Amino acid sequence: MGSIAGAMLMILLCGMSPAQGHPVVEGVIGFRSGLLHPLLTPAHLLALLALGLMLSQQTGKHRNAVSILFAAVLLAATGAIAAAFVFTEGSNVLLASAVVAGSLTALSRPLPLALTACLAAIVAGAMQFDSVPQEIYAQPTLVSLAGTAVAAGLTVILIAAYAGKVRQEWGRIAVRILGSWTAAAALLVLASRMSR
Repeated sequence: MGSIAGAMLMILLCGMSPAQGHPVVEGVIGFRSGLLHPLLTPAHLLALLALGLMLSQQTGKHRNAVSILFAAVLLAATGAIAAAFVFTEGSNVLLASAVVAGSLTALSRPLPLALTACLAAIVAGAMQFDSVPQEIYAQPTLVSLAGTAVAAGLTVILIAAYAGKVRQEWGRIAVRILGSWTAAAALLVLASRMSR
């Protein structure tokens, strides 16, 4: 499983290029812009929802370890961005990750820690690289990305914690259905992008 994670990391790193920004949220700047970005960008929200639902079906210790890794990769990706690199396919990677995590949620099985950790790392890295603001000055960029990291981390943790408390059979089925819908929505968006 380690070789798969290494291969995925190499693919991610090979796609890096010099920084190119995009508007985060028009009219809102700084930390608040970063906070809103993952909640208002469909690819980001789908990936966070799918990841949180997938983690909700794992044990508490497993969920905590992956949550810590998720936060660490958000910070590491911010450091890479500060070094003037960005991954330009972040949005598509997030959608593909949402398809995988949503599908795994629909299966509702205990998953290997290596698999969930790898998927969480990919989502965290792609999210930060896809959240670089238009004006790429060091301080405003880092402040905005800090907001993105806080919003993304809290969103995944809260979804995983809330959905993880569901004990009734109908509630667990609802989580599986939501996971499958998330996967389907992400797949539709990804397919429409690739058909252009």
